[in-house]
Amino acid sequence: MRALALAVVLLPAALLTRPFGADHGYDALAPAEILLDGHARLAGVAVGPDATVYVTEPERGRLLAVSPEGVPHPLARGLDDPRGLALDPEARLLVVERGRARVLRLEADGRRAVLARRLPGAEWIAGAPDGALYVGARRLAGEGGSAPGEAWVIVRLAPPGAAASVLARDLRGLEGLALDARALWAAADGAILRWPLVAGAPEGPPSRLAARETHRAQGLALDARGALYAADGDRIAKLHPDGRLTPFARHLDAPAGLALGPDGSLHVVEGGRGRLVRFRAPAPPALAPLAPYTAATAVTLRGVTEAGALIELSVEGGEGTPATLAGPDGTFAFVLPLRPAGPTRAEVLATARSGRGLTGAPARVVVERDGEPPVVAILAPAAAPVRGTVTVEARAADTGSAVAALALAAAGRALPAALEPAPPASAVTARAAWETATLGDGPHTLTATAVDRAGNRVSVSRVVVVDNTPPETTITGGPAGGAAGAGVTLTVAGEDNLTPAGSLVFAWRLDGGAFSAFAPGPMIALPTLAPGPHTLEVRARDLAGNEDPTPARATWSVASLRVAITAPAAGETVAAGATLVSGRVEGGDEVGVTVNGVPAVVRGAAFDALVPVLPPATLLAAEATSPDGARASDALTVGVTAAPASGAVLLAAPAAGPAPLTVSFLLRGLAPGAAVELDADGDGTSDLVAAAGDLAFTYVRPGLYVPVLTVTDPAGAQVTARALVHVYDEAALDGLLQARWRALKDALRQGDLDAATRQIALRSRARYSAIFRELVQDLPAVDTILTDLTLVEVRPAEGIYEMLRVDAGVTKSFEVRFRLDQDGIWRVWSF
Repeated sequence: MRALALAVVLLPAALLTRPFGADHGYDALAPAEILLDGHARLAGVAVGPDATVYVTEPERGRLLAVSPEGVPHPLARGLDDPRGLALDPEARLLVVERGRARVLRLEADGRRAVLARRLPGAEWIAGAPDGALYVGARRLAGEGGSAPGEAWVIVRLAPPGAAASVLARDLRGLEGLALDARALWAAADGAILRWPLVAGAPEGPPSRLAARETHRAQGLALDARGALYAADGDRIAKLHPDGRLTPFARHLDAPAGLALGPDGSLHVVEGGRGRLVRFRAPAPPALAPLAPYTAATAVTLRGVTEAGALIELSVEGGEGTPATLAGPDGTFAFVLPLRPAGPTRAEVLATARSGRGLTGAPARVVVERDGEPPVVAILAPAAAPVRGTVTVEARAADTGSAVAALALAAAGRALPAALEPAPPASAVTARAAWETATLGDGPHTLTATAVDRAGNRVSVSRVVVVDNTPPETTITGGPAGGAAGAGVTLTVAGEDNLTPAGSLVFAWRLDGGAFSAFAPGPMIALPTLAPGPHTLEVRARDLAGNEDPTPARATWSVASLRVAITAPAAGETVAAGATLVSGRVEGGDEVGVTVNGVPAVVRGAAFDALVPVLPPATLLAAEATSPDGARASDALTVGVTAAPASGAVLLAAPAAGPAPLTVSFLLRGLAPGAAVELDADGDGTSDLVAAAGDLAFTYVRPGLYVPVLTVTDPAGAQVTARALVHVYDEAALDGLLQARWRALKDALRQGDLDAATRQIALRSRARYSAIFRELVQDLPAVDTILTDLTLVEVRPAEGIYEMLRVDAGVTKSFEVRFRLDQDGIWRVWSF
């Protein structure tokens, strides 16, 4: 065996180290450790993923397993001249048994599987990542060609157990095989041969490398960078990927088998001494901690390794391998560009002695770029008024680096929040209790801020209105004078510091019962009530849920609907013509009374009507009607005497109207020369005395008057005649009719067509009922159709109003009329 050329093996003194003492006798670019010494001749060597070293002893027929600490134990015995070793992709040991011309695989259960036979002189073996095997043998059994002692062949077994195919033949001095994903290497013919791999198989003739520098390379090993270590004589040289050949170690005794461990350490079998030597690779570079996620487009990798080491950065999927040298203190730095999205995986390799020494195991780094911020939404509360203790809830989601933090704040102050699940997570929900009682009423801002693991930050906000002040409730309309009929409708209103009046809702209870559900106002229509006292309580609630703690209260009494004629008495005799019928009525202020179809004037619980009677007798029938349609009646019969042939008749015109009301009295049936006295207000005192003719009187105060006319003829005989005059209280009548109008609009707004129709005069109901049904879709907006009224004129049994409305920018005027209906109740006649 010949040594490397002198120009190669003379190492500069500065590059030689003896860290374990000169007694080892090695000059190398890495510290040396002797794992085995003084054994019988060793041949093949391989290193497992756990750093266990396997060596063969050909003469003893054994396979040894040597622990990383250098403790050997026999793994297999009875082998016939075991030589080369390799590992398959599953880390199972492959052994070339030259004595039996075959290749074995040691199974986990200790069995020996034969993968190939009929390989005479087989010695070297290399395993490919795809499971294919490459074996160096003298020739295939039965194959012609060169003499067995002179030539070698390289055969390929793909898959193991298949028939061998010859890759190369007629090789001289084959002393080693090595393989990586790019090429197959062989030490033969005084050089190093390289076959490129295409689709996992060698293709084309080999290239010859280091033919001048090597004499007889023996044993090959490839490191992670693609550098090839070759034993040559008593030396080991390193063939760099760029084709340079540099010395690595010398003063070895017949080095043959080479193998690299998982940490990059080089294991060498010295055949002459029966030694197994391990040259230590540098430790993986110590990298400064990096956040696993970032929003940046690049990060700086910083680390520490051996001083002067060659540092290379290999990026998965990247082009090129940036390199630098560690400084005198061992520090280095790289800028690592990141993929636009997803993880960037990289390895940092340190090769001692500026690249001439061993390459250690890589330091791996994974950094994921996430340039998108989380998506954040405030789930509760809604953008609406809130009160008391409010639950604030927000959710953040991030499909990239995941949510790292989610924080809540209200009115500029952080809220302690419970997070579920705990970050980091792809989606996180935060919940917190916010006490608003310490804040002033009004708008306040809620904020949810999320940060992902890449540092992307995003905030969303929502303005809510804090309202802890309850509304005030009032009852604006209802039974007048504390009395009502059996059917009662009340009008309510509320006032709040923040909620518009139209957005308040109301609940009510009657006579101490349970409160109703809250509903919009302003009308509350009660069911038919039993006679007797009643109390209604109403409370308003605002949009925040505050309820009036002091409900508004209304008290009234419902009288049963009754009517009775008190004068004239039953059986009494009255004069023919018009007689005054008086009586009592119970049932509320809005009860109407008729006597024989003549509408009576109702004043509180009393009524009066001037009713025609005919002899010999007349039935007087009084009927009371409430606004909800209830009726009651009373009747009696009176005797009627014939009127005198020359009886006086008193006619009042107008018989009704607002104060002050001037009434003309027309006298009919007077004898010539008769004198008349008029008691205009029926108080027994004459107000006017005249010889004859028509009279007039002005009533200045509202009320019901029964003027009495006394006629004295020239002979001194007297007769009397009566009339009925109703002087309206215009303000009270206006209030009554305005209430009727509001009741009509309220019923239409609520879609209660029956209640609306009851506000219409009897003779007009059919027409307006049809109109209401046609406009039912527009009724919720009735206030834009039927606006407020202004009193224009009050006439007998009639009120005339004006309604103004703006249509398309034009102000229009509409007339609205009310009439005293035939049952004695005021209702809407037309609009």
